Amino acid sequence: MAETSDINPIVTMETIPLEMLDEILDKLEPIEKLVCKRVCRKFYGSVNRVNPGFSSINVLTEGIWFGKLSQGNLLSRGYNHEKPSSPEVSYRNRGNDCLVRYDRKTKIIENSNYLDVMVMDLFSVLKSPRLNLKALLFSCDDNSVFAKIHEMAVRNGLTNIRTEHLLIETHPMHPALTTIFNLFNYNTLHIFFTETNIEGPNLQLLERRYREIFELVPAGVKVTLFAPWFDTLPIESFLKFKRIELNFKSFSCLSGRKVGNIIQVLLTSNVLDSCVLSAKYQKDDVIKILKDEVHFRGNNNIFKVRIADKNERFSVEVLEKEIKITRIGN
Repeated sequence: MAETSDINPIVTMETIPLEMLDEILDKLEPIEKLVCKRVCRKFYGSVNRVNPGFSSINVLTEGIWFGKLSQGNLLSRGYNHEKPSSPEVSYRNRGNDCLVRYDRKTKIIENSNYLDVMVMDLFSVLKSPRLNLKALLFSCDDNSVFAKIHEMAVRNGLTNIRTEHLLIETHPMHPALTTIFNLFNYNTLHIFFTETNIEGPNLQLLERRYREIFELVPAGVKVTLFAPWFDTLPIESFLKFKRIELNFKSFSCLSGRKVGNIIQVLLTSNVLDSCVLSAKYQKDDVIKILKDEVHFRGNNNIFKVRIADKNERFSVEVLEKEIKITRIGN
């Protein structure tokens, strides 16, 4: 009888079992997984089934930085982010095509706009059920990024994307940010807003800017406002606070009287939980004004303030470079 031998069939990309393909692609670096999604639909589906491997994502105006987040960057007050010097994957238009650059390589996506391609890449990662995202940061100077994310989220019915920390740097505020807030399931949300387009003390315009912010952000949010100047604050902007933690940062040099006026404006809020005011001032001058003119009562640099018509109490602590205002109950 003639001997027979078992002939093992040759495995090709068309015949490879999905479990084997998933195991192979899962060993790739996170950025390589993202690139493999462009190879074919089979690779796209396989990468979607494995862990993308990203724990932090920074969305810039013309690029995305994907990274691994070290535990040293997770602070008790939130995620201490550093904006990368350049995006890991960059996108730009060339004629009617989109150029995607990654790892010193360039891929041309024909007849495509860079913004469409970039947001599609972002959502291809965010939609992964195995994504374990620690921090998502939007550092966008162009509000068209938020508008495109809003458009895609509404079109695809996306919701409840999980991230521990959501951080947004923007100017100006865009209505599409409401979609961002509702799209993600987060533990902490921090809004950074830098006012750069108001020259001089235009209180009317500043009031409108701040109203836009406070009407958009949900309750329980940490908000940091960077203002290149301010001598005082428009009182009407602070009457609609929604239990937020507010940080004001300014490079102005303020007199004790101006600081006293700002503190009184901040205390007009019905629902301000806490505020940190960072600016240049003379600590002793501020304390003197608060005692002699504003008539706050306290010991040394800490004052307890009762707002009679609101039946609330606040603690005001004057430090060398910042003033802390904290709601301490009724």
